[in-house]
Amino acid sequence: MKAHSKQLKMNTRRIFLTLLFCLVASAQAATGDCCVESTKQVLNSKESKDKAIDLESDLSNKSLPKIYPYVNAKMLQDFDAHSKTGVGLDVFIPIFTANTGLYFSNLKLNNYSNKTFDGGIYFGYRHLLLEDQGLFGIYTSFDFNKTERNEYLKQVTLGTEYWIHQWFFGSKIFGSIGGSENSYEQVVPGIGAEIGYEFSKKSTVYFEGYYLNTSSMGKVPGARVKLKQNLFSKATNSGMLDKVDLEVGVQKDKLTGNRVFAELIFRMGASSNVSTPDGVAAHMSDTISKSRIFIERTPQTDGVFTDGVFKGKKTMEVECFYFKSTKALAKGSSSLCPVTYEDATSGKYDITETSEDRVFLGMHIMAPRKK
Repeated sequence: MKAHSKQLKMNTRRIFLTLLFCLVASAQAATGDCCVESTKQVLNSKESKDKAIDLESDLSNKSLPKIYPYVNAKMLQDFDAHSKTGVGLDVFIPIFTANTGLYFSNLKLNNYSNKTFDGGIYFGYRHLLLEDQGLFGIYTSFDFNKTERNEYLKQVTLGTEYWIHQWFFGSKIFGSIGGSENSYEQVVPGIGAEIGYEFSKKSTVYFEGYYLNTSSMGKVPGARVKLKQNLFSKATNSGMLDKVDLEVGVQKDKLTGNRVFAELIFRMGASSNVSTPDGVAAHMSDTISKSRIFIERTPQTDGVFTDGVFKGKKTMEVECFYFKSTKALAKGSSSLCPVTYEDATSGKYDITETSEDRVFLGMHIMAPRKK
């Protein structure tokens, strides 16, 4: 009996030790698993926290990436009644950034083969809408144009722009500044609206409609369609040639007629190893499309009538005689007269009086004075 009791105690002790060992082993295994899981959770928690901190920092700071100045060198070609070739410079200058806003300037100068030139000084502000993938901007400009008649015309423009995803919307109002009512050539005021769509990073099409307030034809509507195609670009600004774009378009209105134009644009950056932003943010550093100066030509009517000739600052009334048979200019005519009768009656000159006999066709016309 005693031997049986002793054996029972030993068995009970072995069972207890075995259970205790199992519990300890289980506890150690569980503790290890828990440590591994806890470590993973801590690491995941730290990574999420870091991402949250970065996101919170981006949203709180809302600062734009660094934007650098650059230069567009252009080759220009106009196909219209006064077809001309030219070269130009288009300089984008960021002034300073404020959170997601950018103050900037844009300087333009174009020189043409017919000894004319034009340009403009632009100042604007753009604001990037991070959450909505959009941006809006406002700008003002002072444009100038030296014409073939050596007139210096000046225009002021106020415009707005808005990008939302791939869509662009713009508007502007423009008018003459510092002009003279007695000038032979006048800047025509007007308003315009534009819509564009970006099919891809390389192709964008724009359509613009406008109204011109002319003195001779009243309100004149017009339209312009332009395609901008990227031919070459780099992921980062190289400090030299960053991208090459081609712009082609057509324009039509009753004042200037039909116009076909093309521009080959070479962009050269001012810094290196700067990544080009994606999406709408890429348009924060776009140059502004130049406002064309619309010109209306009207003869000057003030002056002094002396010795049968009307003398004014820009135009004067002259007497011209043409042979009936050949329509060529006859002796006795003013040196300001058109060479042929067809040219004189083409509509370019105001005819104030006509006469006719058996040999000659005579007329008084308003002709531009020689410089």
